[in-house]
Amino acid sequence: MSKFVEPSIDKTSSNKIVASQNDKIPNSKDSITESSSFTTGMKRAGEWGSVSRSQMAKDTHIERENSVLTDSQLIEERRQKRQAIIAKYANGICEVPISIHTATTAISSHNEKPSVRENELVNITTTAMDVQQKKKSKVYDSDSADDMFADSPSNSDSEVSMGKSNYTAIAKGRKLEEGMHANWDDEDGYYRTIVGELIKDRYLINATLGRGMFAEVVRATDNVTGETLAIKIIRNNDMMRKAAAKEIAILQKLQNNDPTDKMHIVRLKYTFDHKNHLCLVFENLSVNLREVIKKFGKDCGLNILAVKSYTQQILIGLLSLERSGVIHADLKPDNILVSENHSILKICDLGSAFDISETEIAPYLASRFYRAPELILGLKNINGIDMWSTGCTLYELYTGKIMFPGKSNNNMLKVIMEVRGKFNHKLLKKGEFGSQHFDSQFNFLSQEFDSLTGSPIVKTISINQPTKDLKTLLKGMEQPGPNSILLDSFIDLLDKMLNINPEKRITPQEALNHPFIRINTL
Repeated sequence: MSKFVEPSIDKTSSNKIVASQNDKIPNSKDSITESSSFTTGMKRAGEWGSVSRSQMAKDTHIERENSVLTDSQLIEERRQKRQAIIAKYANGICEVPISIHTATTAISSHNEKPSVRENELVNITTTAMDVQQKKKSKVYDSDSADDMFADSPSNSDSEVSMGKSNYTAIAKGRKLEEGMHANWDDEDGYYRTIVGELIKDRYLINATLGRGMFAEVVRATDNVTGETLAIKIIRNNDMMRKAAAKEIAILQKLQNNDPTDKMHIVRLKYTFDHKNHLCLVFENLSVNLREVIKKFGKDCGLNILAVKSYTQQILIGLLSLERSGVIHADLKPDNILVSENHSILKICDLGSAFDISETEIAPYLASRFYRAPELILGLKNINGIDMWSTGCTLYELYTGKIMFPGKSNNNMLKVIMEVRGKFNHKLLKKGEFGSQHFDSQFNFLSQEFDSLTGSPIVKTISINQPTKDLKTLLKGMEQPGPNSILLDSFIDLLDKMLNINPEKRITPQEALNHPFIRINTL
């Protein structure tokens, strides 16, 4: 497979847009005449202090009648000015000039000191907003062109779609000036992204999607292909760049092993450097699984058939990772993307992923609610941590609730044992950090805070049996319908995924052969 580098751009094949932008023309005859009438009235008041109000009003009315254009003359004047502007900017997009003074005033209203970059980019943002209000055509008719100060058209069809690739007009942003080098990054090394900016002379930033420890992700339009993409802009930091380079290598290995794109791992399309930031260009999917849960299953979960479909796709992704010798190490609803119609799912964000041969004991690997107990205990065998995280994610899909909402690593072990029972003594002995959480008699050392003083205390707790179990938890969430057999099968699969002994936990291939996946629900 070829390197993930940006392909050469045939600029002659790029779509061009010719946009017209009307200057602000007074659109009321009163706006033309009132200022001159007011001045004339004040002059008369100064020269003849005894002039009555009625006389001034009469004189002002006569002045207004003598100075105003007819409606037809005014319309013709506007039409000629529009034609002149179109002719002037016929070879490119007309950008809206905004002075530094205007930009400074707008920014100062938020009690912030404007930077050079903010002042320079007011034009970019205004132009991008204006282009979105234009109709989907390469040349805009002068009579139907929108005034930049007028209300936006109510018809959604008149806007350029930023989330889809099936449009004919491609919005074009503006490249930043090289002199703004000092303002590219914030104090933490994140790139200061601005909607409407054109990066690498190609990608128009449409929206910021989120920020993590390693990078910020934006949605952008490829001005060459018209495709909507997601770009991960890595922080300007040597350690982050090395981590990103590792992620690229892992993604390349996964894609080499899945040339037909059937294994439900997000596809990396290109990489490039932009102002000292390594950028990874991915295919764009609509939302993540966390957003799906919030929208369709908050506090109640999704339909069991939807859970079944998502389960199968996640397991295929896990199988791909396993076959490539890769551990994701941060599986959770936030790192699983879903297509716009919610039917296709792909695992994303392999920033924490590593090769199985590089296994290290790390008690804070993975997000806490989805962190497998072997990581907290410091066991060497961590090959099954992705399956544990998947079990926690699937429980959340069906119930809309977090499976193990621990407040710390110690508390995580407690809430896990309340549902899954106590740990095997041999397992605890193998763990490098077992003695931090259990005494010599294998009683649990619960790290808590005194309710009165707030001081940290340790309580010795003996947990022999779980106080609640999966079947009770999930049966209480049972949804109406003829799917009780499917639910029983789902509970059994979760039981095997959430085995606290990693050596006995179900594998991806075994899970794909489980009755919950194999049952025909048609």
